[in-house]
Order: sequence, then structure tokens, then C-alpha cells
Amino acid sequence: MKIVSSDSAERDLAAPAVPRAVASPMKVLVTDVMRHRGQFCVAGWGVERHATIRLRPLPERPWPPGLVAEHSIAGGAVIACEGRPGNPEVDPEDVLFSPGSLRLVEPAPAPWKSALSLPPAPSRVSEAFAGTVRARRVARGFIHGAHVPAGAVARSLAGVVVDALRLRFLEGPAGHGLLARVHDGVFGYILPVTCHALLSLHEAAGLDAVNAVASTHRPIHLRLALARPVPRAPDRRAVMVSMLYV
Repeated sequence: MKIVSSDSAERDLAAPAVPRAVASPMKVLVTDVMRHRGQFCVAGWGVERHATIRLRPLPERPWPPGLVAEHSIAGGAVIACEGRPGNPEVDPEDVLFSPGSLRLVEPAPAPWKSALSLPPAPSRVSEAFAGTVRARRVARGFIHGAHVPAGAVARSLAGVVVDALRLRFLEGPAGHGLLARVHDGVFGYILPVTCHALLSLHEAAGLDAVNAVASTHRPIHLRLALARPVPRAPDRRAVMVSMLYV
């Protein structure tokens, strides 16, 4: 459906974007590059806004894999783009941007390092998501299926600072991929890994190489993200490991 304004400009009511007049240049410290079933999602910390930003290319869709590689986008890098807010009532962290405006400002200084200071992070997973984390089940002292109820008031991206001795990566059963076993000093968690860098390392060099990243450093800034609800579990948002920094 189209509406014609007084100046004859057309606006598609189906489009979720805010009018183009509010688009503005921004710099983003990339904190998370996630991959799931071949689809990418990129998020970060707004350098000027001092807030979490989940970047979504226009028209709204997952990131094309080529766009991530073309601009050398990785955790710890700083990028710039022209962006505007998405629907604040649905996803207040979303920023819609034109892929043509994207550019790399500063690459990550080294693997698992950040070009700028990372946003503050607590030491407890429950604190990272404002006490809203729930368990699907508990086995041998570890929470499986950690999630936040859909509709709960909590950020969708956060970090926790953990001791490397309390972090270990595992290979899950068939179809479950790479998992992280982490203990924050209060609870233990088994979490799916969607971090593109960790998944790529696992695919190229195996599980030992992934565990070597964490084993020689402490403390570790572990990034966590909430998945969108899926049809088989529309009432929950799974907690996932989206990046780590040493």
C-alpha cells in the first residue's frame, strides 16, 4: 500500500524504516559477528551513542556473507555507516543501514582483541540480562536451554567477565554444533555458540584450537546474545555465545 504525501513523495507503509530524514552517520565498535545456518548477524557498541546496536541491512534481511568478508568485519573492528533506528517498539536496539554506506574504519588489532574499550560487563549471566534468565532443564549442575522469556524487558546483547578456568568448549550431539560450558561462580551453563570466529576456527582447526584461545588468558570477556523466538519455541529467546575477547 502506498501513500502520496503533499510533496508527492511516496512511502511504503509495509516498510519498517523510520523516514530517511533521521538517517545519520555513525561509528560502531563491532562486538559480535554471529552465524547460524549460513546467515549472519552483526552487532556492536555505538561509539557516539554509547548504546548497543544490532545492525540490519536495508531492506531488512540477514547480512549477506559476502558483505561481512568484503569489509573485513570482525569482532573488535570499528566500522562506519549511515543508519537510522528500526521499530523501537519491536527491537529498540535495531539500526537499519544502507550496505552502500558501510566502510571499515579500524580493523581489530589482533584476533580476539578489540580496537576500543569494550562496554562494561558484569560477572554473572543473570545480571547480564537483568535477572530474566530461565532454565529449560538442569543436569549435573549445569543449566541447559538457558533462555529469556519472550517479552521480558532485557537487552538482547551483553557480556560477562569470566575466569578462563571456568570456560570450556564442547562438541554437542549431531545437529547441536559447538557448545560452551561456562560457570560464572553461581551457576553453570551449557550454551550454543553462534560466534562466527569460533565456529570458523573449529571448522578449520578443531576443538583443541578453540579451547586454546581461552585456556591461556584470564579473565575473558564473553559475549552473549539472545536469539529471536523460533516457531518451535515462540515463548523464549535462547542465550548464545556470540564472541569472546582476551
